[in-house]
Amino acid sequence: MTSTDSPFDFVQQARDAALDAVWRQWGALGASVGGSRPRTILDPEALVLASLALVPYERRLGDVLLWWASVGAPLLSVQRVRSLSKGAAEPVTTDGLGAFAASAVEAGDRRWKRLAGPEGLDARPGKGAARPDLSDPSALVLRLRAAFGVSAKADLFAILLGNERPQTVRDLAEASGYSTVAVRVALGEMVLARVAESTGASPAMYRVADAARWSGLLAGGPRPRWGYWAETLGVLLAVSEWGRGAEAWSDYVASSKARDLAERYARALRLVAPEAPRLDGHGGEAALSPFAATVRAVIKTASSG
Repeated sequence: MTSTDSPFDFVQQARDAALDAVWRQWGALGASVGGSRPRTILDPEALVLASLALVPYERRLGDVLLWWASVGAPLLSVQRVRSLSKGAAEPVTTDGLGAFAASAVEAGDRRWKRLAGPEGLDARPGKGAARPDLSDPSALVLRLRAAFGVSAKADLFAILLGNERPQTVRDLAEASGYSTVAVRVALGEMVLARVAESTGASPAMYRVADAARWSGLLAGGPRPRWGYWAETLGVLLAVSEWGRGAEAWSDYVASSKARDLAERYARALRLVAPEAPRLDGHGGEAALSPFAATVRAVIKTASSG
């Protein structure tokens, strides 16, 4: 490529930002890693899938994944993993996920049997606490699942609590990975229990009832923010894949591939980097500059979360 916006700067930055994010989140859950902690609510299934995709760049993640398959797999939703993995990188949807599932089955969680490959993770055991640490505010989803079971209701409650704005059924279905029917049924029961409420708007929008009290009880402090990590990590990993083989691309080919990626992740980009420039109105190679700026906006979001 001849453009000053070479993929080799922001592609590497995207991969580094994804690695930094997953390390911070694993540390918050009790893995034997150092560093700072996340400031937003983590998405456990997105964390596992992103970590599997990043193992080729950081082998130590395999050790952490083996630890989590042993101690934390029962807190994961197999249904959400399957749903989110449909848009993940090819290595995640085959060998990596199958190995994680096999390790989870070996640890005693039979729910993973359908996804299990022939062998578990090739990693070193003992890279975390004997039990997950769910005390960090970022672990809210897992705390709710530990208390009330792995279900749509636990996830929807965390998403609602982590958003200041009320959410539609479609918003919640896209963020949670559950069907609109499942979300609508769960919300109806949550409203009946008075832990959620409808705003009365059309289309119907929902929020947590008495959010300030729930925040104090569950997070122990200020209201935690939903991190949209499935979207954020998905974009960062897609950019990492986008940059593979880029040495052979012309600017025209690179811009065409950039447009394809931006269109595929249009919703994610609106959520994660709403102020970032869009590629609309930039013809040909001129699209590479706003694409690079958009990726850097996503990197900034990941670093601040």
